[in-house]
Amino acid sequence: MSFAGTSPLAAEAEIRTVVADQPAEPALIRAATYNIHSCIGMDRRSDPDRVLRVIDAINPDILALQEVRAYSPDLDQFEMFHRRLNMEPVFGQTFRARRFGFGNGLYVRGSIVKKRIVNLAIPPYEERCAIDAVVDVRGQRLRVIAAHLGLRPAERGRQIELLRDALTHEPEDLTLVMGDLNVFGPERRRLMKIGAPISLQRVRTFPAPRPLLALDRLWSIPFDHLESLEAFSTDGARWASDHLPLVAMIRPLSTLSSRA
Repeated sequence: MSFAGTSPLAAEAEIRTVVADQPAEPALIRAATYNIHSCIGMDRRSDPDRVLRVIDAINPDILALQEVRAYSPDLDQFEMFHRRLNMEPVFGQTFRARRFGFGNGLYVRGSIVKKRIVNLAIPPYEERCAIDAVVDVRGQRLRVIAAHLGLRPAERGRQIELLRDALTHEPEDLTLVMGDLNVFGPERRRLMKIGAPISLQRVRTFPAPRPLLALDRLWSIPFDHLESLEAFSTDGARWASDHLPLVAMIRPLSTLSSRA
C-alpha cells in the first residue's frame, strides 16, 4: 500500500479504515482446573476464603473444581463459590451422604449453552462423574469436559473408556478436557484415547507445597489451541489445598458457532 501524493491526514484516515476493516483477533481464554480438597488446606484448616483468594488471583474464564463439599444448607461450597465468583455454574454431585454432598463444579464467565453429567461410577469404588458442557465465553463457543477420575488404574481405565464414548456425543469444533485425572507415569498414554497428545506437557501439581506428580491435566482438542500451561504456585496456593491449580491459555475459534 502506498500513500504517495496524499496528505498526512488523508493517509492516517486510510490507515484507520484498513485496520477497522480487519477482524479482531479473539482474546485468549484463561481456563483452570483445581482440586480444592473441600477447602481443607495443608495446615488442615477449612478455609474457603483462602481458596477463593487463589481463584481471584488466577481470574479464570473457565474454572473446573474437584472435591467440592456441601456440609449443610448453611455451609454449601457449591453455592458459596457461585455467589462469590459471580460465574455461571454447573454442579456435578457424585454422592450425598446424610450430612453432606460432594462432587465437582464448573464455573464460566459467560453462559452455559448445554450441559449434562456423565456418570463415571465404577462399583465398588467411590462414585465419580464428569461435567460435559457447551459454553460461550465472550462470544466464543467451546465444549468443556471436566472430570475427576478414580484412584486405581483399573478404575481409571474404564472411566477413560466412558469419557471416550462421551466425546463422540454431539462434538464441537473446540473442546477442553480438564480435571484431576490421577494419571501419571506410563499410564498417561491412556489419555490419548480422549484426545490428549503424546507431547502434552506434564506439569506437577501434587502435593501442593512441593509438587512431585502431574495428577491434574488440561488440553484442547484440537491441541494447537493450547497456548500455555502452568501450575499456579503462589505461597497462598501452596497452602490452600493439597493440589496446585493448573492454568492454561486457550486460543478460541475466530467466530461463534451457529449451532444451538
